[in-house]
Amino acid sequence: VPVVEHPFVKSPADEYESCLRRIRIEVLGESSSAKDEIHADVSVFGAETNAAEIVAAPITAARNLINEKHSDIAKRFVAGHLLFEGDHALHEGCSANLGIALLAYCAILRSTLQREQYRILPTVAVSGAIDDKGNVQPVEAATLPNKVRGAFFSWVEFLIVPKQQLAIAEETLRSLAEKFPHRTLTIIGVGNMREVFF
Repeated sequence: VPVVEHPFVKSPADEYESCLRRIRIEVLGESSSAKDEIHADVSVFGAETNAAEIVAAPITAARNLINEKHSDIAKRFVAGHLLFEGDHALHEGCSANLGIALLAYCAILRSTLQREQYRILPTVAVSGAIDDKGNVQPVEAATLPNKVRGAFFSWVEFLIVPKQQLAIAEETLRSLAEKFPHRTLTIIGVGNMREVFF
C-alpha cells in the first residue's frame, strides 16, 4: 500500500513536499514467542528511535482487532518483515503507522488462511499515525496539504487521512480541483483503523 511521505531528496522550494512510498508486510511463518514479530527493514532518521519502535503500536493495533474479530486465531502469532520501497532512504515520523496496521491485519488473516480476508487496493494511499488501540492520530499539520498534493499528482484514487484532519485535506483538494478539474481524488477520514474494514 502506498503511504504519503517526505521525498527521499527534499526540494529546496518546499520543505514539506511529499511523495508516495510503497510498504508491504511479508509473513514468513509462525512466531516463536507469544507475540507477533514483525521486523522493520528500514533505517530510522534520528538516534532516539529504532526500527522496532516503528512497528510496536501498529502491530499491537492490528493484533487487537484480530483478537476482537477473529478470536479463533487470537493465540496464533506470526513472524515477518515490514518492507519499505526505497530502502536506501531514511524513515522519519509516524504517518506510515496506519498503513502498517492495515497491512498487518490483512497479512495475519491471509497467513492463517482465514475464510474472510481483506486486501488494500494499490489505488488507496494512506497517511496517519495510530495508537495501540487502533485510534488514528493526526499527522504533522504542516505536512498534510502537501501529502494531499503528493497523492493528487499520482495514480491513487483514494487517500485515507485522520478524521480530525479531513477538513484540511478536503480544502487542499478543492483548491487543486479548481486548477485541474479532470483529476479526481476521494479523501476518506477515519477515526479508527476498524473503519477501513468495517
